[in-house]
Amino acid sequence: MPATGTLHATDRPNIAIALDVTSDPVARLLANESFGIQGTGSLDDVQLEIKAEIDAPLTGAKPTLEFRSAGDSLAAVASILETELPVAGPYRLAGRVVSDGTKTELSDLDLALGRSKASGRLSLDTGEERPTIAGRLTFESLDLTEYYGDEGFEDLMAEDAKLAELGAEDWIFSETPLPFELLSEAEITDFKVEIANLKVDPDVVITDISSSLTLKDTTLHLAELRGRIYDGDVTGDFKAHQGAALPSIDLKLKGENLDYGVFLHAFDITERLRGRMDIQLDLEGDGTSLRALASGLDGRIDFNAREGQFDREMLGLLAFGTGSILGPLVGKDDEGKLECIVTSFIFEDGLGDTLVQYYETSFFAMAGDGEIDLKTETLDFLYNPKAQETSLMNLATPFRVSGSLQSPDVTVDTGGTLLAAAKTAGTIASFINPLIGLGVLAGQAAMKDRNGCETANSVQRGEIPVADPERVNSTFSRNKDRK
Repeated sequence: MPATGTLHATDRPNIAIALDVTSDPVARLLANESFGIQGTGSLDDVQLEIKAEIDAPLTGAKPTLEFRSAGDSLAAVASILETELPVAGPYRLAGRVVSDGTKTELSDLDLALGRSKASGRLSLDTGEERPTIAGRLTFESLDLTEYYGDEGFEDLMAEDAKLAELGAEDWIFSETPLPFELLSEAEITDFKVEIANLKVDPDVVITDISSSLTLKDTTLHLAELRGRIYDGDVTGDFKAHQGAALPSIDLKLKGENLDYGVFLHAFDITERLRGRMDIQLDLEGDGTSLRALASGLDGRIDFNAREGQFDREMLGLLAFGTGSILGPLVGKDDEGKLECIVTSFIFEDGLGDTLVQYYETSFFAMAGDGEIDLKTETLDFLYNPKAQETSLMNLATPFRVSGSLQSPDVTVDTGGTLLAAAKTAGTIASFINPLIGLGVLAGQAAMKDRNGCETANSVQRGEIPVADPERVNSTFSRNKDRK
């Protein structure tokens, strides 16, 4: 005969589950026949609906459970689980679970939390040495701003600034250990993630994200990563390995035709600078924290901006807030054109050497040379500007940017001492063109039939040799033949 009943938790009187067994469970259990259970639950303010089918209970039962829960806020769930969860809602969770004891499969997943919605399937196999996970998650939308408020990154950055003022963090790259030990806790054989719309900040939205995820032998691999941001395309590949000695990471990331005007507007920097940019990262390192990884970083970073427009106020963005030095080169015009910014750094053991630094606008051109040391978080760059307008050429003064990455110092070379020292060291070969002027190119002949942007791009692509090829080619052999 069917059975009904209500279960109460002895230590939590506000938790009650009402069950309705569809047929005599004892008779069916003894006959090894399936029977069904359905019920509703009240756990604090959380409502739960359950429907289960117990198949062949005496000979390898494989119960099937259908569930559905909904509520106004995760605060109620956090109270039940006695843990911290983001205060977000309303929420809905539904799905179908099948288990044979060691393998559990979750299908027909339907998840909604505030403005975020997802569906998919998951499986967990505990019969191996490490639990094995597989599945697919598809997000119609994922709104992270609900976790830290609609003010987005502004609140987070303000909090970081306060901590910096208090001296809570002496370095840009944190020394806090990263959780690499989690890489030995499980295996992920095949996991696909798709996110149609990811809202990172009220003004930062990434669309059409897709990637496959595997975790095998303590190596996490995020492969075939794709997405669209700032009206451009991003592709990438990421690996993290626990390692016997030190954990390591390997990152390859490429962004093409990104609208940096949208980026600058999103972070409230300016609405006046417009243009397109490409960026490429090919980096690897080992260490237990971001600081350790940065201190031993190997690889290359390329950046290329073009087709831009800017005004006088934006000059400070071009090179460490040096607008007061470059401003006189603008002349009477307030608006101009950004022809290009071409920069490439080659890193070896945390030291980034300039392959090319070149800036060209309708008012001036400027080349740079020098190093970034991620171990000490310092830099030392020398810049050589040249006015495009003949009458302003005598206002172009070489200058040096050096000191900490957080707050570098700018030294104007009014007496020519920096330039003289660079000439003595063989860094500066000529002052005819600022790109040649800092020894970035092998010689003057490279400038024939080319403008500065074309030449800088050719250097970046490896079509024109640098003045000191040993310095670059011995630094990181993986970067040869980059296009």
